[in-house]
Amino acid sequence: MPRPDGGAEGLLVETHEGRPTKIEGNPLHPSNNGKASMWALASIMSLYDPDRLKFPIYNNPVKGQVEASWDDFRAWAQQHFAAAGSGEGLGFVVGKASSPALEAAKAAILKKYPKAIWSWYAPTEQYAAIKGAELAFGKPMRETLKLEKSTVNVIVSLDRDFLYHESEELVNARGFAGSRAVWKSGKGADAETMSRLYMVESGFSVTGGQADHRLALAPSRVTGFAVELAKFILPKLGAAAAKPLADALAAINVPAGDDFGSGKGAKFLAEAAKDLLDAANRDKALVLVGHSQPAEVHALGYAINAALGSVGKAQLFQALTADEAANANEQFAALSDKVKSGAIKTLIAVNANPLFDAPVADFAAAFAKIPATITLSVGPTETAAASTWSLNGAHYLESWGDTRATDGTISPVQPMIAPLYDPAGSRAVLSDIEFLALLAGGDMNAKVDGYEIIRSQWKAAATARDFESAWRHALHDGLRKGTARSPEQATVNFAGVAAAVAAIKPGSVPSAQALDVAFVLGHPHDGRYGNIAWLHELPEVATRTVWDNPVLMSPATAEALGVLPYGYSEADPSGMYTKPAYPEAQMVNITVDGKTVAMPAWILPGMADNTLIATFGYGRSVCGRVGDGVGVNVATLRPAKAAAAGIRMASGASVAKANATYPISSTQNHWTMEGRTAIVRAVDLQAWNNHGAATQEVVDTFYGSKTTI
Repeated sequence: MPRPDGGAEGLLVETHEGRPTKIEGNPLHPSNNGKASMWALASIMSLYDPDRLKFPIYNNPVKGQVEASWDDFRAWAQQHFAAAGSGEGLGFVVGKASSPALEAAKAAILKKYPKAIWSWYAPTEQYAAIKGAELAFGKPMRETLKLEKSTVNVIVSLDRDFLYHESEELVNARGFAGSRAVWKSGKGADAETMSRLYMVESGFSVTGGQADHRLALAPSRVTGFAVELAKFILPKLGAAAAKPLADALAAINVPAGDDFGSGKGAKFLAEAAKDLLDAANRDKALVLVGHSQPAEVHALGYAINAALGSVGKAQLFQALTADEAANANEQFAALSDKVKSGAIKTLIAVNANPLFDAPVADFAAAFAKIPATITLSVGPTETAAASTWSLNGAHYLESWGDTRATDGTISPVQPMIAPLYDPAGSRAVLSDIEFLALLAGGDMNAKVDGYEIIRSQWKAAATARDFESAWRHALHDGLRKGTARSPEQATVNFAGVAAAVAAIKPGSVPSAQALDVAFVLGHPHDGRYGNIAWLHELPEVATRTVWDNPVLMSPATAEALGVLPYGYSEADPSGMYTKPAYPEAQMVNITVDGKTVAMPAWILPGMADNTLIATFGYGRSVCGRVGDGVGVNVATLRPAKAAAAGIRMASGASVAKANATYPISSTQNHWTMEGRTAIVRAVDLQAWNNHGAATQEVVDTFYGSKTTI
């Protein structure tokens, strides 16, 4: 399965009577080693979604939307594209995925229509990390982590939830768990070790919940923390190559504040730096940078790791193709300018929904003025509903394709079932690569077959003499052996990073009048899984809320703004002893960069003060009976400049209380043991090594049994 955030997951799919029923991870695939993410598990539900597009719909200028067939579309397209010439006036917006076949389809389209405008579409992609690698190493690369006990002793994470909702979450979780495993106690040479995690974050994440030491900071202040940490570390490493960077950092003024400039935060920074600098940890120490931070901070993180010696050991870098490294949001902004100028006469959207979450303003109004628009998607979308042609596409479990994992491993996408909504098995319904191949071929009545497309492309790239044997092995194993990329010999250009960090402008401590906003992915991802009820039923991390995406803030911030949930008090956080029985959220108007969205406000203890968390993926209006009207679309709040840079953060937000409340569903409103003895106990590693081997005899007086524990 191509992951929506890049890379891929290897899957094993169980079928009954030709129907897929259960998904698990492929134990042979390096990205997940037999495990599966929530999005992979949920994807089988989108296959059977009763609200899927079942046939093409033509938006007739006179009659409005009418049901049509693929034959109708082919006849229309044959006439329409006959006048396309070299492609002037054609625009393509295609959902970005790591796939050699999809990249080849792009090349074929641009060969057929060299004057067409192509834009990958990935509004939530992690581009700042790729750009940071380009600043540090001279070319865009993707980072992969080796978090095993043999490679990592200390991790300092700067607002990065590396165990959850990112492309290598399964590998990272497995490696990190291994680095923390302690199986027996002992002293001296027999004492076991475990990695130590320092977490600096704006919210309260899965990774933050695993941290040994945690500091809550607003996203803009995390930038300042990164600068101060680098100032502390680099001069002490004595690396001559790093001196230009150390000098550049010394010139950056980080505004003072009591969050880490003094007190507890300052001690946290000093202790984290001390652990990173410890001689025993040097090449096993990592600084990881999250998606709220700009590319320059990512480059700074890579430079720190290079100076410590962990680049090439705990942190590896893989080369990227030009399409993998492309900034989708910059490409879309350029295409959007063409649309607004009237230069685009026909726009084709493939597995993309820009009318829901376009990272530029006023795109919907410009889209409506395009003479011809065509959308191919599996489910209903806002873009499909507004298009001249809405085409029902094949689900990935119904089609042939290929994927490329983050380490470069190429895998086949194999259909588990014929397309469910294909009249009389006519093979009329097309996948994304088949649809693009049809357009690239020019003959709209031609037969296109994903199976033959993948086989021919793989055969052209094959090195083995016996292609058929290699093909069968790839289908059996779920991957092409020998396609993983070797890690690059990544050498940091410290002078280049020094020039880049000059652009860093650490923000002062945000206030109740100018708050920071961090944007995060929710269970529906960017909205593509919005019609899957199971994901809405799955409680969100920490808040345990379901079926909504309230804007999150700390209790202190909510109190200062006067928007605490109705019924909440510090003495009675669950609201059990007040009316209503469960707290209701106060509605607020959030304004960022001149754009305002009304949302319910909800509190999350452990968050940084004067910080808001807004969750992507909600607020769909053309999604299906499950997803329509669930939550609020916050994509419009993110400034276009931040979106183009791949940064999930904004500053200077304001909150105004609205005269309304909103009921929030939460699976847990009770957060205390009420004085009862804790049923879970925790000890630190030193205590475990000193006392873990001790045993105790417990006598059960009721049954008269004895147990040694």
